[in-house]
Amino acid sequence: MKHLRRNATKCLALSAALGLGVAPVAVATAKTVAPKKGAAFVGVSTQKSGNLGLPLDLRVSKSGTTMSRFDIEWTSTCTGPGGQGSYGGLSVTLNKKITKSVFTDQSTFSKTFSNGDKGAFVTKLFGKFTSPLRAAGTFNVTVAITDPTGATVDTCTSNNVTWTATN
Repeated sequence: MKHLRRNATKCLALSAALGLGVAPVAVATAKTVAPKKGAAFVGVSTQKSGNLGLPLDLRVSKSGTTMSRFDIEWTSTCTGPGGQGSYGGLSVTLNKKITKSVFTDQSTFSKTFSNGDKGAFVTKLFGKFTSPLRAAGTFNVTVAITDPTGATVDTCTSNNVTWTATN
């Protein structure tokens, strides 16, 4: 980044010396935002239950360097033979380092259902602090359901869910 600024400065100086009317060009820099230390945030996602957005909460460690807890309620729509199924739940993510305002997670877990089918769940979380008191991001869950023989009988997804939370 330093070399871009240095080159831009040289270009502007040369343009001025030659009498060229060149306007300064801003050099983009990524702004890092530190969240409020020890803060608790609440918010909603774009997924809804009736008219209400599904809730989420987020906590920052006392040092401000870790997202200590993120809870989000979600639902996924299935595309199996019947096409009407859905799964939902509460996803909890713990202790993810905040690097340049961002925290991420990808996790997997499985569940065996009463009929013997198994669900393989994959969750993906992205979050960014846009101010010390505000965070926003995306969440996604996919579910692959197999029968006792291992054959896939259904797939489900929440699609990309966006969320916002404030302190």
